[in-house]
Amino acid sequence: MSNEDGFDSKDVISLDRIRNKKALERSEFFIKQIKSEITPKLFIANDEPNLDGQSFFRRQVIKVSRVSKDIGVLFINLDKKFNLGKINEDDVQEIYQALKLMILLHLEQDNRADGSGPFIRHPIDVAIGVLNTYTREDLADVCIASLLHDTIEDQSKLFRVLYKSPEEQEELSREMRNANEYENKYFALEELERLYGSRVKELVDGVSTPLKMHEVLKESIGIGNREDEAELKKRNREYKAFVKNIVDDKEDPAKFVIKWQDAIDNMLTIGGIWELANYFKNRANIVESEKMSGDQKAEGLVKKYREHANIKMNIYKRLRDKYKPVLEKVFLPAFENMEKSHPLYLYKDSAINDIEVALKEQYNLDNDE
Repeated sequence: MSNEDGFDSKDVISLDRIRNKKALERSEFFIKQIKSEITPKLFIANDEPNLDGQSFFRRQVIKVSRVSKDIGVLFINLDKKFNLGKINEDDVQEIYQALKLMILLHLEQDNRADGSGPFIRHPIDVAIGVLNTYTREDLADVCIASLLHDTIEDQSKLFRVLYKSPEEQEELSREMRNANEYENKYFALEELERLYGSRVKELVDGVSTPLKMHEVLKESIGIGNREDEAELKKRNREYKAFVKNIVDDKEDPAKFVIKWQDAIDNMLTIGGIWELANYFKNRANIVESEKMSGDQKAEGLVKKYREHANIKMNIYKRLRDKYKPVLEKVFLPAFENMEKSHPLYLYKDSAINDIEVALKEQYNLDNDE
């Protein structure tokens, strides 16, 4: 059966395979370039071997290898949008540069709490989701913003100095020692605008959790030491209001699209954290039941597993309390009442189903199990 261009279905499939192969070849070349820029000099202050004998530098290179399939999928999706005329060659090159910037900025961050891999996988998956759902003219800017959506929250200091000369870096380092987080955020946003324009800056700033709120929420899940429950509940309410403002913005639904893709990868996957907590708990029980009396190595393992289990369960509980009201009171009604003109309208039914399934299966787990 031929289409209007004279290609039959087998020709189209063959053409897609050729294009996908070329896209994957480009992604492999990109990965080699990234690895060549990850030098020990970037990690001079923190390049001690870990328990497995791997240097900090080597572990960062391994992280890039672990997301090679994700990068390949991103390149295939970019190639499809290019062939459809949704983005041009300049757009593609800017997105490649944004991907490189994101990797270099987030590379040192801890792996995802659910054990699904390096943190850098998350922005890539968000960008892939954006490419698959957003079709408006500013797709390239929205894709770039999705790749960089966590940079201001997590890496504003590094963002300020990454592309500066050694002399400029030294001067900026002195400035940043005396700067507060609001100043670092301001200058990071200025750097973002210099690199990618005002639209990307607006989008990233619009989906970034406000600094004070972000710090309290981050500390509450074990990254810091603050344990003020009343303050945490207040920040959770503020976070829900923050997301609602994004969702309710009819003038700029692109922010909703980015935040929803972010939610898919965060709010709809927290069950993995609970499973990981129980994995460590079960490992502790197994080792404890099999260890000989006085076996200090086994006792050390039991202690280590229990600590990991407690940390993961604490993260799960905190994120459950943070995300559940957002899913129930913000995202679910937004999709249920979504207008046909919204970029996500075609996906409303699947989104509603995904939210309902997640709330049932991942937000009502027995924490004492």
